[in-house]
Amino acid sequence: MAMGDHVIGAATTIALLLAALLPAMAGRVLMEDNAGDFISTRCSHTKYPPLCRASLSSYASKVRSSPTQLAQAAVSVSLAHAMSAAADVSTAAGSVGLKPGETMVLNDCLMVMGDSVQQLQRTLDAVGGSSAIRVENAQTWASTALTDENMCADELAGVDLAGRREAVRAAVAKAARLCSNALALISDLQASP
Repeated sequence: MAMGDHVIGAATTIALLLAALLPAMAGRVLMEDNAGDFISTRCSHTKYPPLCRASLSSYASKVRSSPTQLAQAAVSVSLAHAMSAAADVSTAAGSVGLKPGETMVLNDCLMVMGDSVQQLQRTLDAVGGSSAIRVENAQTWASTALTDENMCADELAGVDLAGRREAVRAAVAKAARLCSNALALISDLQASP
């Protein structure tokens, strides 16, 4: 067999492989695009759509077009940020040089952020359920978590924290925005078939 025949045979093999693989690859890209569109559409119903899309876009392949999977992902993201914000509050509470009033505010914040984390854990457990009562419970617990986070952010507005207030408050405020988005996506579950 001549060298030219090997090249033609290899080219034919490559062409056949591409013909077989391209539709599958295109289908995967189309599915991911559809999942991205699904997330974008659902996030447009939240209070913070850009944050919603940014925080959930990496879940597109898992979520696909499931409102329940999307709500679970949103609660998971919210929970992770609430835990991180609580850690920031805890670190700030242990700082030296705080005024007595600041220590009291941080201790209050730490308590409500701890409650927020517990409420979001309960929400995550409930949001996967299909019954209306589980969705209602998830809404109640996520709403309580959001109230806790907003309360902490409001309390932090009145203290200096030795110049660290803005960083700590920003972490708590982001957790609250993510929780608000999760709550909106949970609420959409009642409207979804």
